[in-house]
Amino acid sequence: MDAAKELLASVPLPPTETRTLRLLGAERLEIGGVESDHDDWRRERVRSLVGYLVVHPDATSDAVMTALWPEANEEAARRSLRSTLNLLLGVLEEGRAGGDAAYFVRADRGRVRLAGHDRLDVDVWRFDSLLNEATQLEADGAPSLALDCLTEAIDLYRGGLLSGIVEGEWLHLERQRLHVRFVGAAVRGAELLLAHNRADEAIALATRTLQIEPWSEPTHRSLVAGHLQRGDRAAAHRAMQQCHEMLADLGGPVDELTEMLERRLTGS
Repeated sequence: MDAAKELLASVPLPPTETRTLRLLGAERLEIGGVESDHDDWRRERVRSLVGYLVVHPDATSDAVMTALWPEANEEAARRSLRSTLNLLLGVLEEGRAGGDAAYFVRADRGRVRLAGHDRLDVDVWRFDSLLNEATQLEADGAPSLALDCLTEAIDLYRGGLLSGIVEGEWLHLERQRLHVRFVGAAVRGAELLLAHNRADEAIALATRTLQIEPWSEPTHRSLVAGHLQRGDRAAAHRAMQQCHEMLADLGGPVDELTEMLERRLTGS
């Protein structure tokens, strides 16, 4: 009987409710569709750890410590990792008996793994998956289906990765990668919307994108083209002027496509 209990305790039991992690923008954790108000979720180090494990689902303990506690000595970093893992498990698996195996986070043999993907809904994972699917659909000649994927991915992007966390080097790199993917998706999404004569939606998307990335020349072009498609030349001229002001601030050359669009706008 004792052996059977020990065996059962070593087998992680799946929770009945999905954990939803929203890390693009302000961090949110939902359990069974209800936002968690667990005190330890408010701890930055807990949110940093889960964010790191979302980006690196199978990492060495040393890599985690270097990323999250770069200034600490090894002993202090190990204490911090052990403490933060316990706090994270308390957040994700509140009510789990102390001797039961963890379902979501496994730490053994010098590695830390984020497991239980069947009970995890993570916006970062979904975002990347949708954009990869959109790329494949376009390659397969299905731009309308690709646009659906792009639109869903764009809606997931509520802001920079872990926007409530103080930056570390690992976070800066991953935040920038996702930011670049978002802008690229938004540019392509606006182009496809214009190709489907959905100017209002293209204008709304371009406007939102410029609030996040005001230095995107292709996005400025989409805004101009959207106003032109609607027949609002005055708005198109204003958008083109904003584009020129941005380019002047950057000090770079004007793209040939922007020049072509301006000639279309001016009728020259």
